[in-house]
Amino acid sequence: MIIPITVCAIAFFLTLNKKNTYKSTAQISTGFTITDQVKLSEEKFNLYEINVKFDNLLETLNSPMVMSLLSYRLAIHDLKSKRPFREMKESKEEDNNRLINLSSKNLYFFADSLNYKLINMEMLSLYSEEDKTLLDLISKFDYDVNSLKKLLNVSRIRYTDYVSITCFSENPELSAYIVNTLCEEFMRYYKFLKTQRSSESVQTFARLVKQKKLELEEKSEALKAFKSSSRVFDINLESTSKMERIGELEAILEEEKMELRSLEYSLSSLKSRINIKSSGDDILNNNTNSNIINIRNQINNLNEKYILGGSKDENIKENIINLRKKLQEVIEKSSSKGNLLTDSKEDLYSKKEEVEIKIKVANRNIKEIEITLKSLRNTFGTYASKEANISALQREVQVASEEYLNAQEKYNESLDVLQATTGTISQVLYGQPSIEPEPSKRILIVGLSGFTSLILCVFSIVFLDFVDNSIKTPSNFSKSIPFTLLAVVNRLKIKKNNSFKNYFQVENNGNFLESIRKLRYSIEASNKNIILFVSNNPKEGKTIIIQSLSFLFSKSKRKVLIIDTNFLNNTLTREYNATPLLEKVLTKKIITANNQSISMTNINGVDILGCEGGNYSPSEIISEKNFLKIINELKQNYDYVLLEAASLNERSDAKELLDFVEGVVVIYSAKSTIKQNDRETINFLSKLNKKLIGAVLNNVENENIEF
Repeated sequence: MIIPITVCAIAFFLTLNKKNTYKSTAQISTGFTITDQVKLSEEKFNLYEINVKFDNLLETLNSPMVMSLLSYRLAIHDLKSKRPFREMKESKEEDNNRLINLSSKNLYFFADSLNYKLINMEMLSLYSEEDKTLLDLISKFDYDVNSLKKLLNVSRIRYTDYVSITCFSENPELSAYIVNTLCEEFMRYYKFLKTQRSSESVQTFARLVKQKKLELEEKSEALKAFKSSSRVFDINLESTSKMERIGELEAILEEEKMELRSLEYSLSSLKSRINIKSSGDDILNNNTNSNIINIRNQINNLNEKYILGGSKDENIKENIINLRKKLQEVIEKSSSKGNLLTDSKEDLYSKKEEVEIKIKVANRNIKEIEITLKSLRNTFGTYASKEANISALQREVQVASEEYLNAQEKYNESLDVLQATTGTISQVLYGQPSIEPEPSKRILIVGLSGFTSLILCVFSIVFLDFVDNSIKTPSNFSKSIPFTLLAVVNRLKIKKNNSFKNYFQVENNGNFLESIRKLRYSIEASNKNIILFVSNNPKEGKTIIIQSLSFLFSKSKRKVLIIDTNFLNNTLTREYNATPLLEKVLTKKIITANNQSISMTNINGVDILGCEGGNYSPSEIISEKNFLKIINELKQNYDYVLLEAASLNERSDAKELLDFVEGVVVIYSAKSTIKQNDRETINFLSKLNKKLIGAVLNNVENENIEF
C-alpha cells in the first residue's frame, strides 16, 4: 500500500503546475470511400486498398516534409506578426555563435529565407550553416518537427471518409492556426506529388509507346526481309506443289523400273537363244510342254491354298512368285528354241544390242529421276526450317503488336488522369479557437497512477508467490515429503541477545509453545530416549528446536542432556558457553563422561556436552565401544539425550551417528525447496523404518498454518 500512496503523491505534485491547454480540431474529406463520383476506370470498391490509401495519407500528414512546411509557416507568422503566438526563447551561451545581433532586419531576412523554402517545398539541411541557423531559430519558438508532433494527433475517424486533425497547445488561436495551416500545406504538397507523379507517368508511357513502336517496326521488317531472301511468299502453297511433283516423279520412276525389268528379261532371253544358236542344238525338248503344264498346276494349287488360308501365308506367296519366274523362263526358253529356225544369229545380235541400248537409257532415266526426287525431298527440310523461322518471326511481331497496344492504352489512361482533377481531398471542418481550456484530468491521472501501481504490486506479489517453490504450508509438506509431521512451528521474530525463554510467552508466541508441546508429546509417545535431530540443509532450525524442547522437558521434571555433535557448526556449545570436551571423551583422553566433562546450562535439569568443532566426522574420532558405553552411562542419569548433527546434504555425520541413537527427528524449514539432493536424502531417511520418529516443519508463516 505504501507504493500506490507514494505514486499518487508524486502524480499529484507533478500535475500541480500543469498549464492549461486549448483544443482545436479540423477534418479532411478524402473521397476514398465515395462511389458517386465520375471514375476514369471501372474499379470496384476494395476495402484493403482503401485502408492502404488512408495509411499513406496519414503517413504523408505526419511526414517530415509536411511538418517542416507547417513549422515554416508558424515561424514566419511569429517573426512578422505584431501578435505572435509565442515569444522567442533566450539563447544559451553555446548558441550565440549562430544567433548574434538578431535585429529586426535579421529577423525579416530569416523570415524571407523560410518563405523561400516554403514556396519551393525544401527541407532544411544540417550541412548548410544558414539552414542550421534557421533550424535553431525555429527551435527557439518550439516549432521544430518533434515539438509539433507532440501537439498534434492525426487519425482516421473510424468507418468514415474523414481524417481528424487535433491540436492541443497553450494558446487557443495557435491551436486553430496549426490545424488549419497543416491542412493547407498538406493539400498543397499532396497536389504537387500527385501532379508530379502523373506527369512522370505520362512521360514514362510516352517513351514506352515510342520504344514498343520501334520494336514492332523492327520485327515486321525482319519478317519481310526473311521472306524476300528465302523467296517464299506462301509456304503452304509451295510445299503442296512440291508434294504433287514428288508424287508424279515417283510414278514415272516406278514405270521406268518396270520397263527396265522387262528389258532385262528380254536381254536374258536373247542371250539364251544366241547360246543355243551357237551350239547348234536345233532339237526341241519334247518335255517342255509337260514341264509348263506341271508348273502351272503347282501355281494353281498354291494359289488355291493361299486364298483359302486368308492370303496371309508369306511362304506360299514367295513360292508362287518363284514358280511364276520359273514358268516365264521355261516359256521364253521354249519360245527361243521355237524361233531358232526363223531368227538368224545376226538378227539375234542386232536385237540384243537394241535391248542393251534401251536398258542403258532406262538406267539413265531412273538415275535422273532419283536425283530429282532426292533434291525435292531435301527441300522439305529447308521448308521446315523456313516455316519455323517464319512462325517465330510472326509470333514476335504479334507480341510486339500487343505490347505496343498495351503501352498505347496505358499512355491514354495517364493522359486522362493528368487532364482530370488532381483529387477529391478537401477540408470540410476548419479549426476554431477554443473558449475554455481542456480539463486538466488531474484527478484521473492521480487515480490511474495509484490504481496502476497497486495492480503492479498485487501482480508482483502473486507472481513471486507463484514462482516460489518452497514448502510454505503443512499441506505442501505432506505432498512432497512422506514423513509423519510431528509439529508445525511458526516463524519467530528473533532478536539478538534475546533469551529463548521469551519465545514461550503466550501473549506473543502462543502457537510456538503449543507446537513444541506437540513435539514433546510425540517424542514421549515414541518411548525413545536417545534422539538425533537432523536436517537436509543447514540453518533449518535444529538448534532452536532442541533448546525449546529441552526447556519444556525441564518443565515436565525431565532431565535432559544435550550432546553437540555438529562439528561443522557448534552453535549449541557456544549458546550455552559449554566446555568443549566431547572430542576428548570420545578419544579416551577422558576416561568417562563424568560430571566434570558435562556443563550445566541456565535451565534446571538441562545439561550439555559441548564439542570443539572442526573439519572431521564422528567416525574419525569416535571409538564405537567407548561411545556406546558413554551413551549407556548417560541414559542412567538422564531421561532424554538429544544430539544435533550437521546437515545430511553437506556431510555424512548424521549417517555415522545413526547406530548410536534410538530415534531420529528431521527438521525442515518452510522456506526450503525440495531439490534432487533433498529427494535422495528423503529416500535414505525413509529406509530407517521404526528409528525415524517423524519430522518438524519449522519457520512457517502464521497465515500459512493450517488448523
